[in-house]
Amino acid sequence: AFRSSTSQQTLRSCLASVRILDMHLHLGLLATDIDLDAIATMRAISPAAQAFPLYIHDGFNLEQFSWLISNRTDFVVEDHHSYFVFAPQDDSEPASQHTSDVRYSIADSLAAASYRNKRNLIIGEFSCALTDQSLEGEKDTEEARREFCTGQTDIYQNTTAGWAFWGKLHAFLLPTEFLNTFYSIR
Repeated sequence: AFRSSTSQQTLRSCLASVRILDMHLHLGLLATDIDLDAIATMRAISPAAQAFPLYIHDGFNLEQFSWLISNRTDFVVEDHHSYFVFAPQDDSEPASQHTSDVRYSIADSLAAASYRNKRNLIIGEFSCALTDQSLEGEKDTEEARREFCTGQTDIYQNTTAGWAFWGKLHAFLLPTEFLNTFYSIR
């Protein structure tokens, strides 16, 4: 965990790097020479910048930048975001099935991508949010959400280099035991 002021500054700088490198995703483009030029430009700033971690958001597609990251020798990290409320199929899938997906198929996909990326993979955003429809069939909605959230943190902690929960303002979505934990970086 980042505890020193120097590490806090490094974390803020890392997060600033994410904004620079993910702008192409808003245009619906894949990695281009612009991305490679941006990485080269940032690396050329100073000797320290050559070892500085640069994060590329994958646009919710785990395979999006794997080829780029797995073939680089510098410190470039894939930033994957994980949500279960935006796709049309999220409504029709019960919370318990989302939890099962996280613990099995998603865990397998993350482990494979993490291995391919030399463990340079983080879950840069996730939440414990589930749609009302996903919770409808659950006997105990609080327990269903707790299992879903615990499943995510367990899998993300064990298959990636770290994770960040989506904002303190959204902490009300977390079960009580998670309220003081918003990130985990190794």
